[in-house]
Amino acid sequence: MANTVDIIYNNYDYAPGIATYGIDGKPGQSGKNGTSVFVCQYNVTQEDGMKKFADSIRQNIILSSNSSKVMSRPYINGDCFLFPNCDIYRMDDIDGLKTASIMNQLTDIDSSEKFMTKVGSINISQSTSGFSSSQNRLVLDTANYAGFIINTADMSEDSLSEINSPFTIVSNDIDNDGQVHFINMKSIYSGTTQSEMDIFYNSDNDAFHIESD
Repeated sequence: MANTVDIIYNNYDYAPGIATYGIDGKPGQSGKNGTSVFVCQYNVTQEDGMKKFADSIRQNIILSSNSSKVMSRPYINGDCFLFPNCDIYRMDDIDGLKTASIMNQLTDIDSSEKFMTKVGSINISQSTSGFSSSQNRLVLDTANYAGFIINTADMSEDSLSEINSPFTIVSNDIDNDGQVHFINMKSIYSGTTQSEMDIFYNSDNDAFHIESD
């Protein structure tokens, strides 16, 4: 006489051990480093200036005036440099520059063109540019111009023309939280915690706020 079996066994009753998370995946590839613009104190149109510039690049020394600190990340191809003559150059062959520095081959005044490409310049010789030079600083030309405006608000030309200040930011872009954000600044430096400062207007309490961590 046949017996009917009606007991159901779930599959996990016979699983090899306890079900857990899988093993860690393989780490992904590192992304490329971002490029930056650096202000350089050396005049690379002069032989000694090019040598000092290359030595600083090779030793990873900060290029600004009166600084002997070492950067936390190396200079790389794609970095741009603003020189005292207001020319901006992009680094294209940093390995070649370092080799030439070690071999003391930077004797040609035009040797900078072998390793870098001129990508721009800043003109501060004329006040018509909106800027002028004062005590080695680039400043707004407030004698000929009232300044400039970053405007994201729907304002008429007449309303804008009544604003008289060196620098103005206008906005009426209200977020869902009732805030109008004007300026958001972040400090990003390798090995340190990022800090942030936000300047915004809160329409709920009709007040401006400066928030910083």
